[in-house]
Amino acid sequence: MAKSIRQIVLPLVAAIIWGTAFVVQGDVADKISPFTFNGSRMIIAALVLFGIILVKEGVKKKKLGSEYKKPDVKKALIGGVFCGVVLTVAVNLQQWGITLKVRPAVSAFITTLYMIFVPIFGLFFGKKTSASVWIALLIAVPALYFVCGVKDFSFDAGTLLMIMCAVMFAVHILVVDRFTQDCDGFNLSCAQFFVGGVISLVCALIFEKISFTALFENGWQILYVGAISSAAGYTLQIEAQKGTNPTCVCILLCLESVFALIAESIIYAIRGQSFVYEPLRYLGCALMLVAVVVAQIDVDEIIEKVKNDKKGK
Repeated sequence: MAKSIRQIVLPLVAAIIWGTAFVVQGDVADKISPFTFNGSRMIIAALVLFGIILVKEGVKKKKLGSEYKKPDVKKALIGGVFCGVVLTVAVNLQQWGITLKVRPAVSAFITTLYMIFVPIFGLFFGKKTSASVWIALLIAVPALYFVCGVKDFSFDAGTLLMIMCAVMFAVHILVVDRFTQDCDGFNLSCAQFFVGGVISLVCALIFEKISFTALFENGWQILYVGAISSAAGYTLQIEAQKGTNPTCVCILLCLESVFALIAESIIYAIRGQSFVYEPLRYLGCALMLVAVVVAQIDVDEIIEKVKNDKKGK
């Protein structure tokens, strides 16, 4: 798949998956403790990806025969440790924030602020960001504020956890950017979920009382979040970041909030429940789409072309 198409399509699909899974995660959050929930979903994701890897490599080996080369598992494991540790911290900070009753709107808005931290942190690693992306960010921040329906904002312990969560998600995107260039996306994703699942479950055994009844009663939800939201969503993110601008990718990933709003509207309609129409939230959706389009325009290249045309005249 061409780089330009991969940079748009894959994170867009990931955003749709994460957005539609938002309702499911919200239902489970009140019934299962953070470490138990995240440990369970990550182990399921690792198992799903491990099965896919076995099938994928088996088909490749059969097709190539003697020309088949085993993937570099060592690099994937090293990358998986770094990515897994960072992702574990990020998702558990998010769950802790939710348990401290941070409102979903505020939680969603703060979490998506990782798109601001990515280009800022990237500057320290020599990652230059074009003018068009900075313009897109200026549009996207108020857009997400509207989409998430934030009416009031208070700073407390839960808010601080969410800010830390956004920082860690930004670090995760940059760590993935570092290792995805040398690793197979499926192997790296599988390794990160195995590491994250083990760390979370160990913490659950130490700090939480695991309710197997709650796990059984919410088995389908956990399976969905593990296999679809985690295994598929984060693997798409990793594949999308290969050789592309991480800031552009994360702006597309932030469309998760837009798709969450759409999914919420549809689910309310199916359940026959009333849904309050808030014009500003839909204005935010429109602005987010504008931000995505702007991010794909290379302003620097256009300016350079104009300068060259003037010199030619």
